[in-house]
Amino acid sequence: MSVVIALDDLLPFAPDLDPVKGQAMLADAVATAYLLAPCLQGPLTDEQAAAGRAIIRRAVLRWNDAGSGALASNTQSAGPFTETQNFGNPYQVGSMFWKSEVEQLRKICRAAATAFHIDTAPYTGAPLGHAPWCPVGSGTACTCQGGGL
Repeated sequence: MSVVIALDDLLPFAPDLDPVKGQAMLADAVATAYLLAPCLQGPLTDEQAAAGRAIIRRAVLRWNDAGSGALASNTQSAGPFTETQNFGNPYQVGSMFWKSEVEQLRKICRAAATAFHIDTAPYTGAPLGHAPWCPVGSGTACTCQGGGL
């Protein structure tokens, strides 16, 4: 199983989310998550896929709540009083995911990694314990004088 997230996963937390905007945000978040942690494309256990989905959902919901951040800064002064407005998006500076979330996504990959080995010895086609020229593998009698190498 791979990490798959749909608009329906967001709607309980953001019922007023525009479906078109939500789909675009999900597409961006999933593509970014796949680049940061390629193993999220599978195979994963159900628990690993659910954890990846939760991290992506959290980032998208945070992005949605933060808004566009259109007004970066506005300061007005009148006498001793100052008013400052800053609608910048502190969550999205440089990355959609927080560093802790990137680490969590990569932790899923480390947990999903499996051990493997590569046999670097050449395959001779002969059964174990017989010389490469011994025809015993073809069903005939052994001719390698005693069955050893």
